[in-house]
Amino acid sequence: MTTPDSTKPKTVTINTSDTDTIDDIVKKLNSAQLGVTAYKGQISDGTNYVDTIALTSRTTGEGVSIKAADGNSASFLTQLGFQVDGDNKLVATTQGQKAQYEINGLKMENNNNTFTQADITYELKATTDKPVSLNVSTDVDAIYDKIKQFVDKYNELVEQINGKSQ
Repeated sequence: MTTPDSTKPKTVTINTSDTDTIDDIVKKLNSAQLGVTAYKGQISDGTNYVDTIALTSRTTGEGVSIKAADGNSASFLTQLGFQVDGDNKLVATTQGQKAQYEINGLKMENNNNTFTQADITYELKATTDKPVSLNVSTDVDAIYDKIKQFVDKYNELVEQINGKSQ
């Protein structure tokens, strides 16, 4: 698996046998720590629904790819319902793309849907064509409460010290 932030692809070998079911293969894929989650699903072949394996990734953006290691793997993946291109890379049903957003008139993009800008962490969960307004303010009451707690603890400590020194 290759991710946009990695310098080299992660290679994992998964051994399968003729007796493995789709559920067995899903378990093997999920235990291989590929950075993807496999699950059993069904797709339509135009007439019937056929069992298949779907892969999802928490890594987002352009440059994420999964590649079969050899011709046998590509054939195996095709039998599971995956589409494989000429380089044995899985063809994505939904191609990942960079998150594109605008903050204060500045257009930006990021390989991830979670990013930090000016000490504020954003997590993009959906797309929209409409502006989204955010208000960031200081919670004065919370600051007051923390200072009051500190002063109370400090005063308790001073009383304990004075009580011990008498």
